[in-house]
Amino acid sequence: MPVTTGDYPTETSTKDLIDVAIRDFYDDYYNEQDINFRIKAYLHSEGDYQIQVDEVEVVGAEGRIVITEPDTWNTNDNAWILGVTNVVRWNTTGNVTDQLHIQFSTNSGANWETIGTNVVNDGEYEWLTPGSIAAHERDNCRMRMEDMSAMANGSIWDESNGNFETRWRYHILSPNGGEKWYTGDTNNIVWASAPGLGANSWLWFSQDSGTNWTRFPGDVPNTVGSTNNIYPWNTPKTNENYLSENARLAITVQGGNPSILPSDASDNDFILAGLRMTQPSGSTIWKRGNTEILQWVSSGAGAGGVKIELSLDAGTNYVTVTNDAPNNPGLNSLSWPVQAADPSDRAIFRITANGDANVWGNSEIFTLADVDIKDPGLGAEWQIGSTNIITWTYGGPVSDVNIYYSADGVSTNPADWTLLPGGGSVANALFPTTNTFEWVVPSDPSDNAYIRIAAIVGGETLWAASERFNIAGVRIDTPNEDVGGIPARTLGVEENITWTYAAAGPSAGGEIRWSNDGDIA
Repeated sequence: MPVTTGDYPTETSTKDLIDVAIRDFYDDYYNEQDINFRIKAYLHSEGDYQIQVDEVEVVGAEGRIVITEPDTWNTNDNAWILGVTNVVRWNTTGNVTDQLHIQFSTNSGANWETIGTNVVNDGEYEWLTPGSIAAHERDNCRMRMEDMSAMANGSIWDESNGNFETRWRYHILSPNGGEKWYTGDTNNIVWASAPGLGANSWLWFSQDSGTNWTRFPGDVPNTVGSTNNIYPWNTPKTNENYLSENARLAITVQGGNPSILPSDASDNDFILAGLRMTQPSGSTIWKRGNTEILQWVSSGAGAGGVKIELSLDAGTNYVTVTNDAPNNPGLNSLSWPVQAADPSDRAIFRITANGDANVWGNSEIFTLADVDIKDPGLGAEWQIGSTNIITWTYGGPVSDVNIYYSADGVSTNPADWTLLPGGGSVANALFPTTNTFEWVVPSDPSDNAYIRIAAIVGGETLWAASERFNIAGVRIDTPNEDVGGIPARTLGVEENITWTYAAAGPSAGGEIRWSNDGDIA
């Protein structure tokens, strides 16, 4: 037992020693909780046999007060702020009246100043803590409370367990550590300000537990002598530098620095949760069919990966790219074969955490560049001499296009293509507009025909070919007045008639007619 001073149980403690040690006994064994205990007393004896006293009278208090704030934890960052209303808090048990007397000391309890009399026993007392300059700060403060009623008779009281501090400074109240805020929401930054710190202040943000700081643009209003300064912060979703699971905020005077008093910062880290896709960016032009790398920054997403969606109309409609991309706090990446129903200059990604639907974000609007030829489609049969409509959609740099055809397959060499009549510098609108061009199909039968459309800007590096289609019909190659004029023919001499055909029916069928008056009926 703490009041025992000797090495043997027969040794006793003096009254003065017990009076001193009883406080430690109270702290060590009660821990500010009520318990039941029994007391035995013995007559002092010089021998080895102690005689127990038959009756012990103990006078106890009918109630109890325990001050919970201020206490020894109200130091450093948690010190009470001068010139603002701080709250004394306490708990009571048993019979405690509304005649509470509250005192304050700046010298560890050597002297006391009364700050409240006949205080109602409701657990809280607001006190405007005096002080308006740095010289008024104190390190050895204590608070004392006592029930002054006749019933208590001086037996019901409590005092701070140790010293607390008062400081002339700011105090960040929220966020102060442990919170989870979401980008895109409006979150209230709350702080206390001592007198004399100015009508405007600076706010700062750190994403690395206070190692580095970035100042908010402009000033924020500051009410001195208040514990309820509020700045509604509309946390941006478009800046990945705010995403952090080690975030802190700080406040300083104008021109101040978060590491120099009278500034204050969040005591611990909070989470500023969100997702932001950083690649593609607003200047990105990706071509369909290529493989590109998606990149994004993540904070507070939790487990379960992320869902990535693509929109071609600036966010009105989305299609899923993947439901479960791996995701970790910080920078992430994913290889993506560029696939989309159409090219677009209004493409945008959306990314959402599977573990917390409140954690989501977008990319910037970017360009999915391509020429997507819709017609002719695969296996289409366009008759020689007929007028058909070439259709396409386009995404990429604003540009007119050149339109070509080939009857001999696809070639990457522009010289292998034939420019369509009127197919140079054709007006070309961006997706979602569908572009059209009327084409009178030439006499060039082919079952391996293609259309090529190329953007003029960039030297036709952005181009696409259609699917294979048929130019259907028959072309007489010899004799042919369009080839070498009209040669003389000798009666009775056998000559070959040659022709080219495609998609013109069975190879074993057909009919040849001849006329000597230019009229084949």
